[in-house]
Amino acid sequence: MNFMKTRASRWLTIPFALALLSCRGPADEDSGDPKVNSRDPNVDGDLPQVVINEFMASNATGVTDEGGGTADWIELYNLSDEDIDLGGFFVSDDESIPTKAMLPYDQGLIIEAGSTLLLWADSDTDQGSKHLPFNLKKDGESIVLTSPMGDLLDSIDYQNATTDASFARYPDGTGPFSLCHSPTPDAPNDSACKP
Repeated sequence: MNFMKTRASRWLTIPFALALLSCRGPADEDSGDPKVNSRDPNVDGDLPQVVINEFMASNATGVTDEGGGTADWIELYNLSDEDIDLGGFFVSDDESIPTKAMLPYDQGLIIEAGSTLLLWADSDTDQGSKHLPFNLKKDGESIVLTSPMGDLLDSIDYQNATTDASFARYPDGTGPFSLCHSPTPDAPNDSACKP
């Protein structure tokens, strides 16, 4: 028994104790703090090198769409050195239905090399090919990007989005997501989005 106490006290060093305190558990899921959890994008091999780069799940006074509405939005980023036609790609707000919304073919949804493309999550596909048939939930959900062949390219989960703030990668396309109080829709993420 004394052996167990001694081993346990060695394991509970200050860094380890701090790591335990920082772990997310049921007690802090309702803390109200904005959170995002991203997986490493699947940009290896022959898959299209497109990732989720920034998104806003509660747009009240920010960027507006073609109709003047302040819709939620998702920004995609092309990591490659070639333009990519996004026709046939899928975007979803539900991990269990990754093919929820297929981006239309022959609609000019070309994302240029090293550039971004903004999609509107406003449930208003009548406005055009950049509008998705779902809204993002402020309290949280998933965003999933899938290739035309069904390969998962990128996915993130978030909680407790802040109105008129985005979650953004810094640097673009490769960095971790963090809360950004100066969103940069369809533009390079700058140091205001730095974690």
